[in-house]
Amino acid sequence: MIDGERRSELNQRKLESLLRTTFPDSTFEQVKTQSGALRSNNKAQYLYAPSEKVSPLAFALTFLEKGAVINIILDEPDPLLLHQALGLHSDIRFWVVEKDQLIPHPESKTAEKPEKPVANETAVSLLLENGCDVIREHDAVRGEIKGLEVARIIKDFDNESNVQIGVGYYDQEAHKLVDWGESPDEKLARVVSEVHQYRNKEAQPHPLNRVARPQWLISEMIASPEIVGLDEAWHLSSPENAKAITETTPAAALGKIRDQVILVVASVGLDLKAVPIASGLSVTTEPDEIWMVLPEKDKHPALLRQAEHLKTPTHFKTAKEPWPS
Repeated sequence: MIDGERRSELNQRKLESLLRTTFPDSTFEQVKTQSGALRSNNKAQYLYAPSEKVSPLAFALTFLEKGAVINIILDEPDPLLLHQALGLHSDIRFWVVEKDQLIPHPESKTAEKPEKPVANETAVSLLLENGCDVIREHDAVRGEIKGLEVARIIKDFDNESNVQIGVGYYDQEAHKLVDWGESPDEKLARVVSEVHQYRNKEAQPHPLNRVARPQWLISEMIASPEIVGLDEAWHLSSPENAKAITETTPAAALGKIRDQVILVVASVGLDLKAVPIASGLSVTTEPDEIWMVLPEKDKHPALLRQAEHLKTPTHFKTAKEPWPS
């Protein structure tokens, strides 16, 4: 495995070679950064920062100066990053590596708005009767309790709707094996009760109150929009779908104050994905304002720097943590 220092050195060499081949008549100065490779050419900056954890756009918004032309270099085309950049007033251009040089990122076709998944009403009723919020996004219909998935409606080989019960995919698979003799209603009621037991402010620290915290914040705001000063709020699909319940991703909602539309994006911890996600969602929802909602201790200067690039007026709102301290 390549260590961080060696990886940084390889990225620097690769960027230097790509720029020399693509722009043979230009001179670039190396700029020191904490991670990633960066070169500057007067007012233009060229960033190559491949990472599975932080997108290069998030890196650019965090560390690069406003006012400069930001050129982001990708190994593969990424239409999502192009979409997210549309919500920024900074001049950001994308390039893709092709063999030993750079080519402009191909234009992306406007994606059609996906239809919300449809599920059997009997299956949906089971979720509602057990107090679940029904969330339709990413080709799935889920039942959630305070932002935590406790059930999912799936289609079997006969296109019939079945309810898989459990906290996340792996728990749902386990429940199918060990609880096969229990009725869906009994099983769901038991799982919901356990989640309620631990997903509250007075509970003892437990895995069930450590996960999906941004989704928990959004569910609290939808249930009681007045806690952040909204008249009403409703769930908004996020472009990023967590692969596991232990993976933290920002959550979003749309709200209203009188005739103003507010895009709300909740995050927990120093999540550098939150502002790029807000940028992309602002393009599709066209809100009057963006509210970045997070616990007081998570209001990090890096997020404030990122938000300066957003076109839509943005405000940071702190939220009381509904989980145990």
